[in-house]
Amino acid sequence: MEASPDKKLLSRLEKALELLENAEIEEGLNLLKMCEERIGLAEEIDVDLKLITYHNISMCYQLMQEFEECGSYLEKTISIAESREFSQDIEKIRNIRYLCMLNIQLGAILSHLGDHNLAVSQAKRAFNYASQSYQMCVSLCEANKSLNDTAFQNYKTLETALLYLSGKISKFPTNCRKIVQRTSLGVLHYTDWVFSFTINDILDIKPLKYFEVKNNHTFLAELSKDFMLEKVCLMLSSCYLIATETRLLDDPNEVKKAKGWHQKAVEIGLVLLPQETPLLQHIKSSFDKHYPAKPQPRILKVVKSKTPIKDSRCTSAKSKTPIRPKLGMPRKVIKNIEVKTDRSFVKEKPEPKKKDQTDLTPKCKTQREDNQEPEPPISEDYDEPGNNTFIINSNDLYGIYSDEDKAT
Repeated sequence: MEASPDKKLLSRLEKALELLENAEIEEGLNLLKMCEERIGLAEEIDVDLKLITYHNISMCYQLMQEFEECGSYLEKTISIAESREFSQDIEKIRNIRYLCMLNIQLGAILSHLGDHNLAVSQAKRAFNYASQSYQMCVSLCEANKSLNDTAFQNYKTLETALLYLSGKISKFPTNCRKIVQRTSLGVLHYTDWVFSFTINDILDIKPLKYFEVKNNHTFLAELSKDFMLEKVCLMLSSCYLIATETRLLDDPNEVKKAKGWHQKAVEIGLVLLPQETPLLQHIKSSFDKHYPAKPQPRILKVVKSKTPIKDSRCTSAKSKTPIRPKLGMPRKVIKNIEVKTDRSFVKEKPEPKKKDQTDLTPKCKTQREDNQEPEPPISEDYDEPGNNTFIINSNDLYGIYSDEDKAT
């Protein structure tokens, strides 16, 4: 009995994915093109099969760096994802996260093609889808009264992020509740993928398999750490893409808005993501590059000393001990002296003369005259007439005499 068309199509899709995993891109693309032809000929086809086919074809064109074809198939994939209908809210949240990622990837492709206006538009659509996933999770948490402690704390984190993204609070609070780690018997289990997650892990299209599309999970899984970190990474990537593409626009008013979008990504990432995440480090380094912090002027603080500063103009205090004269040296007391400024010596005042007695005392010698020593007497031989003149020659000095001198 002949197999149904859906099963044949599904088997070809699985074979094409095997070829792509073995790096046989052209063979896998040819097989996917055959699946696309079969979808066009079929009257009724599963929407999820169409979604998988277009998604994987766009991945092949991205690997071959044919960005126009890649963008065209991404638009078809987005159109099919938006037309999907779901009966459960958890399925809607998953599809919204998927649409957020597709719009980020399409925005990056349009940026490669140089169409930055459309790239900004796609990035903003991705931001709206990320915000919508936050809103749906918060609404379901408010309706669900049986949340455990981990789910409740992560719900509060999403609620705070939603208030910040909607503009109700101007700055993302640094004391926001962290994303709670999963614990088992008191042991902390870290999710390894976030410590190696880069921007290319979102921009690069990954292969999509059938069981991934059909797989379902509970609502509490959306509040687990893995899905919480995924929602945060999608939000950061959308804000970062908006900021990057807005800086490349021609309108200066739009360029000024780039810093606000970039700052949102940095503020959310610094609080909710581990500091070692490559995605966060890339976004933060890009922000520091385009918006360097202005150096603040250094204010020199004057340290006041508790020790009082002595006034240099103050003279040292005089000793109160009186100066005593040296022993053994009699002090000469001069009474009744008269000081005259026009001379350099001091003259004693003469005592008043008596009426009946004449002044027979000679005038006192001055103090300078008293202190002069007597000149030495001149030799008596100097004035003798025979010694008035004499001659000394060199013979006398050196003791050399002639015969005549000796005779004399």
